[in-house]
Amino acid sequence: MTTITKDVLYIDGSIADLTYFVRVCRSEPTIHVTTTESIVKGIQLIGKVHFDLVLIDLKTPGMDGLALAKLILDEYPQLHGRLAIVTGTSPNPAKINSIQSDGLAILFKPLTTQVVKRALLPASTTSN
Repeated sequence: MTTITKDVLYIDGSIADLTYFVRVCRSEPTIHVTTTESIVKGIQLIGKVHFDLVLIDLKTPGMDGLALAKLILDEYPQLHGRLAIVTGTSPNPAKINSIQSDGLAILFKPLTTQVVKRALLPASTTSN
């Protein structure tokens, strides 16, 4: 039986959050994780590698996560439906409406493999 692996990119300025996410996903062989704390490196990776899901922290250093998501979607429209905003706090209602009106999912920290798998379900219908 062939196992299908899903590739996930997580862009977050917190090394602790990235490390935690990698550790959590290690127990799930169907999820392959790439992480970076650098916005520039994240965008470069998106240009080179197919990701089934891209996670962006709402408070990414150097740029608001929502602004980064819009920038990425402008450059890589094929990622529509495969990009989600991650946050450790509840954003204000206006921010939530803005995120959702752009068609982005909101995932709350701490991330678990179950949350990522649920986020991958709609993404799998828009892949390729």
